[in-house]
Amino acid sequence: MSTQHHNDLRALIEAGWKVDGAGTRPPPTLLTRYRWLPSAVIAFLESFDSAVAPDETLWLLSGWDYSGESESAFAWNEFESLSLRSADDDPEWREEIVAFWDDHFPLALSVRSGFEHFSLQRDGRTVVHGSGPEFEETEPFAEGLDEFLEFLGSF
Repeated sequence: MSTQHHNDLRALIEAGWKVDGAGTRPPPTLLTRYRWLPSAVIAFLESFDSAVAPDETLWLLSGWDYSGESESAFAWNEFESLSLRSADDDPEWREEIVAFWDDHFPLALSVRSGFEHFSLQRDGRTVVHGSGPEFEETEPFAEGLDEFLEFLGSF
């Protein structure tokens, strides 16, 4: 893990976040789907088991979440699954949903103001924010992982 990401995790802890564990590598199927992920992002995901905001309504996803082995009530791709269920009889819509999520890697989930996600966008490496029921309608939120983590420390 980079010194910057180590400092970011330390800042989250100092801000009251509960950060546990040494982490695990995301599964090969995830890394195949998101082969465009920068190695620094993968290294960051491997650096903790869980990271939860003080009010427990926002959490970073970790290698354990992506492998389906965490204790979270939400799967890492929960919002993609919800969208696909909504589009069950429309193959074109389903393709659009999958294409969106192929280009947006979920970094964090939230239930603070309804169901929300913060995802790393393939183009430009921008972190975007989306919320239900139209999870695929997003707005830019931060310029990269470092800026996103800095924001979380003051959240």
